[in-house]
Amino acid sequence: MLTSTDTWTVSGISTNMNSFDGEGTDQESKLAEILWIFAMILIIGFSVVGNLTICYAVFKNQSLRKPCFYMLCNIAVADCLRAGLCFPVVILAIWTGNWIYGKFMCDMLAFINIYLYYGVLYTTLFLSVERYLVVRFHRFHRQKLTGLTCLLGVLFAWALSIATAFPPILNPNAYEYASAEFQCTFKRRGFSDHGSESGYYSVFYVADNFLIVIFYVRVFLFMRTHRKMRPLQFIPAISSSWTFYGPGSTGQAATNWFLGYRQNATPPPHTATTQSSTNRTHLALLHPNFNKEERLSKICLLLAIVNILLWMPYMVNCAGIAFGMLKIPNVYITNFTWLTYLQTCASPLICIIFVPEIRMFCCACAKKYPASEREVLQISSQ
Repeated sequence: MLTSTDTWTVSGISTNMNSFDGEGTDQESKLAEILWIFAMILIIGFSVVGNLTICYAVFKNQSLRKPCFYMLCNIAVADCLRAGLCFPVVILAIWTGNWIYGKFMCDMLAFINIYLYYGVLYTTLFLSVERYLVVRFHRFHRQKLTGLTCLLGVLFAWALSIATAFPPILNPNAYEYASAEFQCTFKRRGFSDHGSESGYYSVFYVADNFLIVIFYVRVFLFMRTHRKMRPLQFIPAISSSWTFYGPGSTGQAATNWFLGYRQNATPPPHTATTQSSTNRTHLALLHPNFNKEERLSKICLLLAIVNILLWMPYMVNCAGIAFGMLKIPNVYITNFTWLTYLQTCASPLICIIFVPEIRMFCCACAKKYPASEREVLQISSQ
């Protein structure tokens, strides 16, 4: 039997073992927090630098001053603001482990986050409409879609975004801090609990992306339908002496001449008048920049697909809670939220890799600054 001293000793050992396990768990959680903070700093740095590079390239390079790149520049501005305003607070929330900045700051940051993302989503929708216009109604696009029209379209996208994100501000109980997401967002509730803001926003997300996909499907179906080989032009042979020499003649005319069916000693070299190619200028495919517009349409489609894929798990979780269909563990919700953080890096990464003009501009800037630094060093050494 154990005495009271033995019992105290055993309990002391168990207490020490529990404290040792707690220290290990604390160390692992601290390491995870440091890794999360480091990853968030990388996301902020790449997003801010990359998106500012796109904006600088669009306004510095004359060949990039087009409606497509103006809208890409607007997306870059929204992503840069979201990374610069919302993500540093996420780092502070990870470091402190809780929200300590008050309800007003929580509501404002949640509103800014939703407002900036839906600004990106509506701009992506207008970008798909612009891609459809450039291949289907090229003359209208060239004449009407000028810089002022693009500015009005961008302002309309931001007006739609603020109309989408503003109503929950009037509800004092719409937002709360979600510890699994390290950010302030909508309360996770279903439609049965007097409405669900996250459910409404997931419906907006599905509707907007459905329209985006429809427009791009129509763009590429139009391209595929009109991408045909030019038909062979029949050139008739012309002759004044029944010899039929020249373009369009066949071997039978020469055979007739050698057989004696000829009127002159030597067949005159008649040349048939070639018909001009069929007037098909109304088709956008014959535009000299069509290959370039097709490449830009594919890049914009890739950007839209990446946006959809990065936000889809998060929105599926919101819709599942709103409709009461599923409940996902917090560890997966954290991963889904980090995918939405990575969305701010998608636009600069895709543009720098797949747009030659922006890539060449970045390479030119990268080569320029080391040369200037060497010049400064040479001047200082002298």
